[in-house]
Order: sequence, then C-alpha cells, then structure tokens
Amino acid sequence: MVFVRQSLHISAYEGIRTAIKPEGTAADAIARANQILDERRVRNANVQFVPTFSDEPGTPLTLRISAPAVDNSVMPLQFFGGDLESQVTMVKE
Repeated sequence: MVFVRQSLHISAYEGIRTAIKPEGTAADAIARANQILDERRVRNANVQFVPTFSDEPGTPLTLRISAPAVDNSVMPLQFFGGDLESQVTMVKE
C-alpha cells in the first residue's frame, strides 16, 4: 500500500507541475498524471481538479487523485479498504 500511496502523490505532484505552467491546461495535467499512474500500474484511479481548473495567474490549483485500495493491493484486503488518496496544491504561474 505504501507504493500505491507514493504513486498517487508523485502523480499528483507531476500533474500539478504541468498545470501551473503559463501554457498548462487541465487536459495536459490530467494526461501527465495518468501517464505516471499507468507506468506505476495503479488501477482505476480518478484524477480531478478540486474545485476546478483556472487559467488565471496566481490562482491556487489543487489536483486530487484517488484509487480503490481493493484494486491495487498485492494481498487480500483483510485490513485495508476504501480509497487511497493524495492531493497537491500549487499556484498558477
């Protein structure tokens, strides 16, 4: 589970770094986050901006990624359940 949590955080970080660039878009950011999630084999993740994406410089942007624990476990889930989640906030350049 630690690997999945780290993967979610890394993906959120890389996605938000893409979004905060002056030319960054929500689609580019979500695509970047999904690319990393795919590379790290995280299944059924949900990537979204909370509350929404804005092009205005100086606006705080938050990218939240969640994934079901049951779909990303390497062992039976006797002790884990629900969703794993990470979010990162940065300011649009």
